[in-house]
Amino acid sequence: MKKILITGGAGFVGGNLAIKFAEIGHEVVCFDNLVRRGSELNLNRLRQLNIRFVHGDIRNQEDFIGLGFKPDIVLECAAQPTAIDGYNNPYFDLTNNTYGLVNVLEFCRKNNSALIFWSSNKVYSGDLCNSVPVVEDETRFRWKEDDAFKLRGWSKKGFNTKLDLNGSEHSIYGISKVAADLI
Repeated sequence: MKKILITGGAGFVGGNLAIKFAEIGHEVVCFDNLVRRGSELNLNRLRQLNIRFVHGDIRNQEDFIGLGFKPDIVLECAAQPTAIDGYNNPYFDLTNNTYGLVNVLEFCRKNNSALIFWSSNKVYSGDLCNSVPVVEDETRFRWKEDDAFKLRGWSKKGFNTKLDLNGSEHSIYGISKVAADLI
């Protein structure tokens, strides 16, 4: 059994991970600021599986002090994900998605915890990603079998970390996640 801390643990990704890990027998603590509307609706599901919830914010170092939990693994799923408000309030995206990660990293360092960080496809330029040739099947798109097409960071298995981060179409959200990736 592992001790797992999930930041953003009441959100869609974090909440589902918490439930899965609790069901297979791990001790899970969810840490979330509940800023995203609707995330509070997941709290009953978490409680039903004896998942401890801590109301806290990764932007505040002090909120980590009261956890009373030394995790083996931290799953960093906390994010301000909407690009809609990013231009109206870029400080929120940057403090949450970038500076918040620094607090999570420091918590992991102090507790000798492993970290798994959830990033975003928004770190890549939409133009670049959409340059890969696809074929439309009846129910989905698939990569086109084109041996002549070459793009650094892409293979028929998909994208990897060698894909260029430069290009247009980066939202404030995407930029905050690029900075976090680089950190």
